[in-house]
Amino acid sequence: PQPTAEGSLTFAGLLNALDGLSAAEGRLLFLTTNHRDRLDPALIRPGRVDRELEFRNTTVDQAYNLFKLFYSDYVPAKREEEDEGTHGAHGQSPDSRLLSERLPPSAELDAMSQTFSELVPPDTYPAADLMSHMLRHKSPQDALVNISRLEERRAAEERR
Repeated sequence: PQPTAEGSLTFAGLLNALDGLSAAEGRLLFLTTNHRDRLDPALIRPGRVDRELEFRNTTVDQAYNLFKLFYSDYVPAKREEEDEGTHGAHGQSPDSRLLSERLPPSAELDAMSQTFSELVPPDTYPAADLMSHMLRHKSPQDALVNISRLEERRAAEERR
């Protein structure tokens, strides 16, 4: 690649680096863009780009599965009525109760996942936005209660 006087790479230099005489063999190159339509056809011609993969916004099923997978290891908070001294209502030690409550009941997590997938408009958010939302809200209940913040963040990003 030939840098210009300012030290930046020219388009011809980029193409040469991709598949010119100085190009390395036996490598994988990943190109990413949010605007494929703006790319020069010379950059993405067959031979330079052998495979294209489009990541679309999430569907209802994807939102459901993403929520369920993300919170599959969630440990629910103890209910106060279950904390009766050293042994609970069922005579279990706190440690054994903790192990027995490692995951929310499957039906409860399924219901929360269903609710999440219904609250997220289909084909509106990329998976990364949903993941960021879940990372901000550590419990599934918190993620559901604060679902409006997902749209608020998207609107704020669009205003920038």
